[in-house]
Amino acid sequence: MHETRDASRLAVSGHRSKLSALRDELGHLEVQKLSKADLDTLVGRLRRGEVEGRKKWTPRSCNYLLHLATAVLDDQVKQGNIVRRTPRRPGGRRPEQVPHAHGR
Repeated sequence: MHETRDASRLAVSGHRSKLSALRDELGHLEVQKLSKADLDTLVGRLRRGEVEGRKKWTPRSCNYLLHLATAVLDDQVKQGNIVRRTPRRPGGRRPEQVPHAHGR
């Protein structure tokens, strides 16, 4: 029982940690104005270690951030808080994941 609670707390902590980079860097934008280019730029900066107060991020961490951001945006659409899920690429495709080194 305690292990499940501890795992849940760790998961929430991990979600907050990853999403804080998005909030800190892009939180000034309205959700409807968030673009794929904004996310691409953020991911590039995180990968290169160019975000103040943060070390370089691995592809896995960046993909985790993109997964969480997608889940949050999808949830906001379901709740009716935003009209459409953003950001989208031309043709309605989702942002692409960051390739892992060594084919992982």
